[in-house]
Amino acid sequence: MRQVDVGQSPQAFRRRRYCTARLIVMAGSILALGGISLAPAGSLAAPTAISEILELADVEIGCPDGGSECSPVECAVMNPTLYVVEGRARSASGRFAASYASQGFNLNDGTGGLFIATPKDSDLEVQRGDRLRVTGTSGCVWGTLSLTDVIVEEAPDKGPVVFAPRQVGQLAHAPSIDGGPEVTPNWCDCLNPFSATEGEVITVRGTAVADLADDGEYGFKLFLDDGTGVAQIFIDAKSGVRVKKIRDSLLTQGEDLCVTGVVGQFAGVGFELLPRTTRDIRRARPKRRNPCRH
Repeated sequence: MRQVDVGQSPQAFRRRRYCTARLIVMAGSILALGGISLAPAGSLAAPTAISEILELADVEIGCPDGGSECSPVECAVMNPTLYVVEGRARSASGRFAASYASQGFNLNDGTGGLFIATPKDSDLEVQRGDRLRVTGTSGCVWGTLSLTDVIVEEAPDKGPVVFAPRQVGQLAHAPSIDGGPEVTPNWCDCLNPFSATEGEVITVRGTAVADLADDGEYGFKLFLDDGTGVAQIFIDAKSGVRVKKIRDSLLTQGEDLCVTGVVGQFAGVGFELLPRTTRDIRRARPKRRNPCRH
């Protein structure tokens, strides 16, 4: 039976939630900001969901003297953080240059959107619909949350945006995994774990840290880890996923898997990724530009 852990109070959680939500890794290549240009994909870090960046940014807007009458009003992010994001451009370069004094563009990954601020003299020419990977620091441009000091790379044009397992969200407590394998924690002792992707359909890639575990009448669970955090994949007993067919060949310890599903929460357990069909679970293909493309 699925266990419920009462854990800490929501008040205590609100003070702690950020410590496990910000596991950010740097991209591998850097382009000169003076002449930013598209380059072959080289950043191996899994992207952070834009919705998480929007939720965690501590933005302050106001007057330098603390008053309410000033021009221009200042805007700043008090906790600037380096992120990698991936998605499609929803506007071409420079379409909002009069408003932002930037040749930037908007990027959306399916969980949210961000303004990507590029230098005024940038020769970057992004077209609407381009699939891009961006590395940059969270900042504020005229009241709009954005990424600044950016590196822009071409991303695989086909296949899903592939997130790290931790983007599913935190588990309410350390998972009980047969054999006690070492995993990178992505859990908290709390009643209300954090997820920026709840309700979204996302794809994650990670290594199974144990064989598929039976959870009785509810279904089956599998844990994926990529070195930045662990996530629970939960196969509902009524989902129609053909567990018997793929259990021994795919749902085993050490398999490099891509799993697509709906991010859901179960009280006392935390967030889980719920695959919808057998096709939502597949072996990663590392030699492809997008290892999780069908």
